[in-house]
Amino acid sequence: MPKPRRGAALAPEGVVVVPHPLRVRPMGSLLFADDQRSLREEPGALGALALLPDEVLMQILSSGGARELACCACTSRAMRVLALSEDLWKACCLEEELAPGEWLRYDPGGWRCTYRRRRGLPAAPAASLGATHYYYSDVLYAPWHCGTAAIPPRWSRFENVPRVAASGLSVEEFAARFEAPGQPVILTGFARG
Repeated sequence: MPKPRRGAALAPEGVVVVPHPLRVRPMGSLLFADDQRSLREEPGALGALALLPDEVLMQILSSGGARELACCACTSRAMRVLALSEDLWKACCLEEELAPGEWLRYDPGGWRCTYRRRRGLPAAPAASLGATHYYYSDVLYAPWHCGTAAIPPRWSRFENVPRVAASGLSVEEFAARFEAPGQPVILTGFARG
């Protein structure tokens, strides 16, 4: 289990909850917030775009490329949170064509860092907004949380998916035993190391 960073909290079941680097929180947290204001609602934060839900804003941002995302990130703190979404930068990396034999190496700093490294650009400073209001958005928080939350070891302590050697299983037997009833299986022996 990763070591919790400063400000991290242990949720029930021992899941490590690390604060989002851009101060994004799930919408439900707004109910318990002292201030009851979101960065999204600051005057001029998104301008006329504030009328659109985050889902639509993310769809609009996904239609551009890395250059457009970088420009949008410079317009306001709220737009910076949206434009630095890992999902958008992941798409930018995966849409670029790799040279024959080239591998896509993920940078531990995230997809934006991966994109910058592939382009030969200097490392970007850590994304930060300073002390400001939180940005409440399930659209931004859920994918980040799923990608960073540590799975408690006790959840995977028991092996409950059968492993079957592929060499001893015919297509018909696989279909009857696993495919038809929807039973998960791990097939082994396909590749030799």
